[in-house]
Amino acid sequence: MAIEFIGIAAAKAAGRTAPPGISVSFRPILGATEELARERAHRAATSVAGQALTTTGSAR
Repeated sequence: MAIEFIGIAAAKAAGRTAPPGISVSFRPILGATEELARERAHRAATSVAGQALTTTGSAR
């Protein structure tokens, strides 16, 4: 109950009517076989490893 109150008070202090929600989504990495899916996942992880993290929230 106290945590909810703190969240509402912080939201009001920031000029909002309610605290922001959290949304998380996951995208499965598929392949014809488990091995191909793992290779594809490794390529995806390697390609994003050097990129800066950006979020929709930080762009507002």
